Amino acid sequence: MKKCSNCGFENSDNYQYCMKCGKLLPIATPQDPSSNLPPVPPMSVEYQSNSKRFKLLVENLAPAEGEAEVKSYHCTSFKSALFNLKAEGHLVVTNKRVVFHASGLSFAGKSILQSEVPIEDVSGISFYKGSYISLMHILGAFFFSIIVGGLANGIITALISSAVNSIRNNPSATMNSLNSLQTSIQVVLWLLAIGSLIASFFFSRNKIFRPALVVTSSFLFAELSGLGALLSVYSLFIGSQQGTGNSSWILILSFLVGIYALVCIFWYARRPTMSLTVGSKGGSSTPIAISGISSFGIYNTSASKALSAEPAEDAEILLKELGAMVMDIQLLGDLGTQHWRSGSGSQLPNSVTGQGK
Repeated sequence: MKKCSNCGFENSDNYQYCMKCGKLLPIATPQDPSSNLPPVPPMSVEYQSNSKRFKLLVENLAPAEGEAEVKSYHCTSFKSALFNLKAEGHLVVTNKRVVFHASGLSFAGKSILQSEVPIEDVSGISFYKGSYISLMHILGAFFFSIIVGGLANGIITALISSAVNSIRNNPSATMNSLNSLQTSIQVVLWLLAIGSLIASFFFSRNKIFRPALVVTSSFLFAELSGLGALLSVYSLFIGSQQGTGNSSWILILSFLVGIYALVCIFWYARRPTMSLTVGSKGGSSTPIAISGISSFGIYNTSASKALSAEPAEDAEILLKELGAMVMDIQLLGDLGTQHWRSGSGSQLPNSVTGQGK
């Protein structure tokens, strides 16, 4: 252990700066490359690209003595219009600790969740970013599509029944009138079925309206094939006089469109996810843990949804930077803090990292 001559705090042997006061620790060997450290640049308040980001210290958390925020990441986000629920998760690195702060808002009000670990105790970081199939989104898209397709099909069936009844109740109606009506209905159904299928391609895969339109198209093709209400309506008038023709190929078409509708539902249910665990040398082995497993959230507080939410815009940047940032602050102290607060993204000098000759 290296004991700081300024404050007496005991640091690990591989630290070059005191984790408590930031002073340079005694040089282990004459060849220690830290003897050639460049001067530390003056600390800026916040680099420009991070000036409008989430501020943890002062606004949301009281800072410790000499604590300064290094960088913050908007890592998770959850929104549900149905339950009027919103949750946001931010991971913030300071020169003294790593903090995960989540805030949520729902019908029940506002909630806050927070976990942290001293930066000198960080022993390991595990991160995953990928995708999963959400059961909640599958069920939601399935029932929404069935409802939309059923309503559209029901409205069309009601209009057809009304038109046929008006002809049937007309004493002067002829079989030619019924045949003409049947042809007109078939043309309209073809246009609506094809139009719904084409319109679905104007929505992206993560929009629920794409599977809804495809299911509607499948229902319309099924109606065209002679199934459902249309067959029962025409059987009253022309079933014995005129055949409906071979419509099996239309039924096959309806089946194929239905399969595509299922594919669209699974596309919609494919959601991004991430998981993050920050290990600690003492206390809880994983004081910061974002599970990345989405759930219905019925029994969860709103803030806790940030632990199982979709990755936000800074998730990939967090993956690239967090490990290096924590290591630099642990080994280099104030110099590592200054480097990451500068936002330059450049490498530390070789004489600092120990890569120089």
